[in-house]
Amino acid sequence: MIIPVKKIGLGAALVIIGFLLFGPAKSFSAPLTVFYFERPPYYFTEDNQARGFLVELSRNIFQDAGIKVDFISLPPARIIKAIKNAATPTCSIGWFKKPEREKFAKFSLPIYRDQPLVILTSKNLKEHLEPCKTLVQVFSDTTLSIGKMGSFSYGTYVDELLTLISPKSQTVVKNQATLIKLVDKGRISYMLAAPEEIPSLIISAGLKNADFYSHQLTDVPQGNLRYLIFSRSFPDDELQSVNRAICQSVPQTNLKQEKNHASP
Repeated sequence: MIIPVKKIGLGAALVIIGFLLFGPAKSFSAPLTVFYFERPPYYFTEDNQARGFLVELSRNIFQDAGIKVDFISLPPARIIKAIKNAATPTCSIGWFKKPEREKFAKFSLPIYRDQPLVILTSKNLKEHLEPCKTLVQVFSDTTLSIGKMGSFSYGTYVDELLTLISPKSQTVVKNQATLIKLVDKGRISYMLAAPEEIPSLIISAGLKNADFYSHQLTDVPQGNLRYLIFSRSFPDDELQSVNRAICQSVPQTNLKQEKNHASP
């Protein structure tokens, strides 16, 4: 049934027209809290502002979706805790999708794929690690120790190897720069990193590129997909808006789902 405009009033008519043209108003008026952790070049803080290429991509996505956001830096473990316990809609950038995380969070479409992980070590260990062709060989070397980030996952394949082989390890909770400093000081033998983050990682730690060596391995799967992760309280219609905005900025045909995924 068509309702004459004169019977419902001009103001009400404009509301109905607006609803039909633009859909319902956003379900929350306060800015959405978007957490990130310090991991240049993906996300980092500079001059008290959130920076990084995935921060900028996310900022554009939310703008296209019509969602105002506030970016806040936290360590990864605190971000996961915040997402789990958030009573109001909350988000974080660049996480990998894993079944255990899907139990307490919602995921967007993928926004980026990393390059395959490499071993990052000091030049002093180059001769020791260079003959290693696989991650299995590296993890099986009992003279070596790996540095890991708390609350990080390196993907199904790597995580399973870590559990199966259980190499000597040290875990930190602050940021990746802490790990590379431990590598530099010889307190750990190596860490895992995506090639695109290594230059920024070395600079952020105040170290020299010439002092490090990155080593590719034949058994490491393709790079991992990164997603926006949301608390369960984030409305489904808002997530649909975010996904539409992602499709406009990130062609999904270029991001085919990997068989062996990893995650931060």
